[in-house]
Amino acid sequence: MVDKTAVLMAKWQAYGFMHGVMNTDNFSMAGLSIDYGPFAFMDYFNINQICNHTDSEGRYSYNNQPYVARWNLEVLAKSLKEICEVKKLHEYLKTYFHVQEKEYLTLMTKRLGLDISKSSDSYADLIISLLKALQASKTDYNQFFYELTKCKNSDEIRKVIDISIYRQALDKWLEDYIKAREEENSDFTEVQNSMKKINPKYVIKNYMLQEAIDKAEEGDFTLVNDLLNITQNPYGEHK
Repeated sequence: MVDKTAVLMAKWQAYGFMHGVMNTDNFSMAGLSIDYGPFAFMDYFNINQICNHTDSEGRYSYNNQPYVARWNLEVLAKSLKEICEVKKLHEYLKTYFHVQEKEYLTLMTKRLGLDISKSSDSYADLIISLLKALQASKTDYNQFFYELTKCKNSDEIRKVIDISIYRQALDKWLEDYIKAREEENSDFTEVQNSMKKINPKYVIKNYMLQEAIDKAEEGDFTLVNDLLNITQNPYGEHK
């Protein structure tokens, strides 16, 4: 469960998913996303974003999610003390952040079309600087990766900045990113194909779900079915 939870948190963080209510009773033994009420996917990137308006202290903010998940695992370990050797459970729990960070770095590197086996340390720095640049530039998180996916050359990568409100920070980052891509010397078409498999074109936002709910309450389930079809294949094209 430690491994599965660590991988799940890496996926949440990599795709900008916020659960909103990460209480222990909302966690799955199978490492699945369950019982998310006021959840949201990130719009403009904000590392401290809170999607649950009742969470006044930001306990379940985007940035805190991996830490809360680990705390939940610690509580589970304590509850198993009558049937398990708690010391062993705590010992294994020490591996949690290593697994989570490794999986997150791998996912983010793939989202950028880079090969982690070539330079994991410098790519970690590149990812950290990207998050800072996205926050400073007010850029839609998942749209940014999708726009990168469409780029066929370095000049097109530079134009991705057009989706940002404040451009300076991201402009500098894009030059560093282009340099990393050039150093890998990978075929652009090949990289594009791999990026299309990990960067969704469609990310369902709450306002879309509300529209579907409103129609469904009136007996019209067409939008519910449309959104279900899209979420089952968010990487494809849907007219």
